[in-house]
Parts: sequence; C-alpha cells; structure tokens
Amino acid sequence: IVLGLLVKLKGKKNNYDIYPDEHLPEVAMVVAAFNEQDYIIAKIENCLKLNYPQEKLHLYFVTDGSDDLTSKIIALFPQVKIFHQPARQGKLAAVDRVMKFIKEPVTIYTDANAMINAEAVRNMVRHFQNEAVGAVAGEKCVIAEDDAASTGEGIYWKYESTLKKWDYQLHTVVGAAGELFAIRTRLYEKPEPDTLIEDFVMTMKIATQGYRVAYEPEAKAMESSSESLEEEMKRKVRIAAGGLQAVW
Repeated sequence: IVLGLLVKLKGKKNNYDIYPDEHLPEVAMVVAAFNEQDYIIAKIENCLKLNYPQEKLHLYFVTDGSDDLTSKIIALFPQVKIFHQPARQGKLAAVDRVMKFIKEPVTIYTDANAMINAEAVRNMVRHFQNEAVGAVAGEKCVIAEDDAASTGEGIYWKYESTLKKWDYQLHTVVGAAGELFAIRTRLYEKPEPDTLIEDFVMTMKIATQGYRVAYEPEAKAMESSSESLEEEMKRKVRIAAGGLQAVW
C-alpha cells in the first residue's frame, strides 16, 4: 500500500519509442539448455519467428552436459550457434563460457522452456535508449491450468509484476526473473559459483553500479506452472534462500 501511494505521488512514466529497424542494436540471445529435447524445437522456432531483423538477432544455445538429443536437434538449425561440452558444470559455468564469445552490445537471456512474444526483443531494447538503464526485466506469464499449483503461482507472478512496475516508476527494479531479461553486455559479471539465483544477482549487481533495471511488461515469457504444490514450494524455498544469499 505504501509503495503504491509513493508511485502515485512521485512515480514517473518510462515511455520510449520503438527503434526503427535501421537503428536497432545487435542482440545476442543466450539459451542454456540441459536435456531439453522435448522443448528445444519449439524454442528455436519461437526465436526465429521474433519480430526483429534476423541479421541483428544472434542465437547462442549452450547445452553443456546434455546427454539426450538436444545438441543434435540444435545442430539441424544453421541459424543457431551451438556450444557443447560433455562435462556438466552447471548453468552458471555454461553461460559464462558463452559470454566470452559475445560481441553484441545487448544480451538477452531466456529459458529453453519459455516461449516469448513476437515483439519482446523490440520492446526490451527500447529501454536502452536511456544510457542510465543497464538491464531490462521481462514479464513471466504462467500458463493457466485447472489446479491449485498453477492458480497460486499465477497469482504470485501477477503480484510480483505489479511490484516491478511500481519499482521502475519510482527508480529501478532490483532483480529479474531468469525466464527473460536483458543486459548491456559490457556490464556482465560472472556470479560466484555457488550462486542460487543468478538472474537476480546479475541484475542486482548492475543496479549497485548505479544503473537502472527497467521493467518491460510487453516482453512476455510464457511457461507452464510447476507440476505440483510440492515442486512449487521447493522453487520458492530456493528463491528465498537465494535472495538471502545475495544480500548477506
């Protein structure tokens, strides 16, 4: 309630025009995929259908440790740069390995099982017109199913989205959801190896450098809800533990 009142009193609109095609920045889209053979074709097709100039959108998929068909499926798509090594060292290490090869000024991270809307990339990069913006958080959308787990999760993310909207109107979002967020590539710092929620830590570090983390509700990442209340509880505990770890 207090935050809502502050937004009404001091909140600012953050409206930026969509770049014309000739001024759109080069963008790297990074997808870490571990044993995602059931989702990977849909993810690649989703990326290829995004409303963004193909010559300016570069797809980097890393599949370290995968022992199913994920890597072989990705190799069928020449538009995708694939990075694979047999050893599994975790998502943090996999993403960091890819970041050494990225030259594009903007990097977008998205999960392999999250489908994003066609205008997502355009809507995210427009915030970088403001030099004070160092990162952009997208909107996580839970696909509704007729059960308690998906209903509760959906309500939670709507609440979370409202807080991010208000935070950005006041000044900055602190953390982004890993399903979809963007950063200025030059601001990337590898989180510590034991980091529990790397998306939150990456954007928090950018905020602590004095940059704003924007929120773009029209960049949507859609994914299915947790399989059960027990799985959702485990996820919430991990997020809570990661948040405490980040601030200590």
